[in-house]
Amino acid sequence: MWDGIIVGGGLAGLVAGITAAERGKQVLLVAEGVGSLSFASGVIDFGDYYTLRDKRRHPFSLISEDQVSIAITKWQEICPFYKGSWGRDELVLTPLGETRPAGYVPHSLAAQPLHEAREIILIAPQGLKDFFPRLFASNLALNFPRAKVTIKPLHLEEFDSQNRLGKSILATDYARYWASQEGTDYLRWFLREAVRELSGLKEGVVVVFPGLSASFKPLVNDLLVTLALTVIEPTLFPPSPVGIDLYQYLRKKFKDLGGEYLISGKAKAAVMKDGYCHSIALQSQGKTRQLKAKSFVLATGGLFGGGIQVGPRTIREEVFDCPLFLPKSWTEDGFLGPQPYAQTGIEVDEDLHPLNSDGRIYLHNVYVCGRTLAHWDPWIDYCGGGVALTTGYLAGSKL
Repeated sequence: MWDGIIVGGGLAGLVAGITAAERGKQVLLVAEGVGSLSFASGVIDFGDYYTLRDKRRHPFSLISEDQVSIAITKWQEICPFYKGSWGRDELVLTPLGETRPAGYVPHSLAAQPLHEAREIILIAPQGLKDFFPRLFASNLALNFPRAKVTIKPLHLEEFDSQNRLGKSILATDYARYWASQEGTDYLRWFLREAVRELSGLKEGVVVVFPGLSASFKPLVNDLLVTLALTVIEPTLFPPSPVGIDLYQYLRKKFKDLGGEYLISGKAKAAVMKDGYCHSIALQSQGKTRQLKAKSFVLATGGLFGGGIQVGPRTIREEVFDCPLFLPKSWTEDGFLGPQPYAQTGIEVDEDLHPLNSDGRIYLHNVYVCGRTLAHWDPWIDYCGGGVALTTGYLAGSKL
C-alpha cells in the first residue's frame, strides 16, 4: 500500500509529489497525460494576493501568508534558478514584445536589464511559429525608448527543409537544437558575431533571444555565462519550451526522490466507505487495476484540464465523484471579462479536504489542489501558478 497516490501530473500534482517524497513518503503519481505545464510560460504568478485572500472562498482565503512563504521557500529550493521575492514584481516580455509584471520567473526570463539597455538586439529565428519580429521590435522600442532596437535574423540549415515547405518551426525544436553540442557551438559563434556586427561589443547591449530555455539547459546557460552577455528570453505561445522543460525537470526531481510516476493511465471509480477512500481504479493499456493508499491527492485540473467532465446533461468529477460548486449562471456578456463557469470546482476546508454542499468533509483522506478547486479564475486573478504551487505544497505535506 502506498502512503499517498496523487492523481494529476501538472504543477500542483508534481509539487505535491516532490513535497511528500522529500518527507520520506512512498508516493505514486498517476497522470493521463503530460499535464498543462507544456502550455505554460513557466512564470509563477500570485496576482494581488492580499486582495484575493479577502475574497470569500478563494483558495488564497484558506492559506495563510506564512504557508505561502513556506511554499515559496520550498519552490526556490526545488528550482534554485528561479528569481523573485515576495512583494516585489519581476518583469517579463510577452510573446508580442510587451512587458508585464510577474511573480517568480526562471532567471533567463527576467527582463529588468532592458531598462538600462542602450542597444537591444532582437534575434529572429527563421520560421519560428507565432513569432512576429517587426511587431515585437516595435513594442520593444515603445517600452524602452532609450535603447536602439535592431533585428538580427537567424537562419539554420538544419531547418531548411521545413522552411522550403512553408512549415513553421516550433520554439521547442529550436530549444532542443541549442541544447545539443552542435547547437551550442553554433550559438557561441552566432552571438559573438551578432554583437560584434551590430554593437562592437560595447556596454549596455541586451540580447533578446526567443526559444533558448537557458535556465534548464546547462550547456546553453554555461555558454551565456562564459560570453558575459545579457540575454533575455520572452515568454512564448504554446507549446512553450520553458513549460515543457519545467515539467521534465520536476518529473525527474520527483523520480530521483524515489517517487513512482505512471503516465497514460486514467484514474476513476474510487472505492469509498465511511468518509474515506480505500482505492482507485486505474485504466491503462486495456487493463484495470485497483491501487490502494493511505491518502490521496486530487490534482487533475478544471474544466479545460479534464479534471471536471461536462456532458450533455451532467457535470462531474470522475475519480472520487466529489460534490461540485456550480455557478448559478454559466456565462456573462463580455468575451474577455470574468466568466462564472471559471469558478466551477470543488469546495474545500483549510486542510484541502473536499466538502459536501452542507460544509461537512466528504472524504477525510483526500486532498484537493490546483485548478480543481472552486471559486477562482486563473485568467482574471493572474494567480494560476501561485495557487498550484501553494496548494500542491500543502496537499503534499498532508500525505
